[in-house]
Amino acid sequence: MERVGVADLAAKRVNQLSGGQQRRVLIARALASETDLLLLDEPTAGVDVEAQAALVDVLGALSRQGVTIAVVTHDLEPLSPHLTRVAWVSHGGIRYDGDPTQAILLAASEPFAHHEHPDDPPHDPLPPDVRTGG
Repeated sequence: MERVGVADLAAKRVNQLSGGQQRRVLIARALASETDLLLLDEPTAGVDVEAQAALVDVLGALSRQGVTIAVVTHDLEPLSPHLTRVAWVSHGGIRYDGDPTQAILLAASEPFAHHEHPDDPPHDPLPPDVRTGG
């Protein structure tokens, strides 16, 4: 709990914690098992900027210590300083797999960020060499 900055919350119930505190408690719980792999689903969603920064710092430190972290997210920006690879999945296929910097630039582009209705056919404006980061 000290490692993720929530030791002072040990006496509180989880439902008394903010979203960011809850996420850090869950990471502390995973770390207690000394895992080499963390799978996170939207870890920064619904969390204030300060809590996002604290969480991202913890994840960066874990990554530098050799923990593999796989994140599913719609928002790359908070995690961008620590990303080593991005795989962008859409409509059941990989639209991009490669360099995080390129992925963030693509995410900001109108055609790439376009979200179709689920019943629409897949929209893929990227040439194959961009999809694979090469």
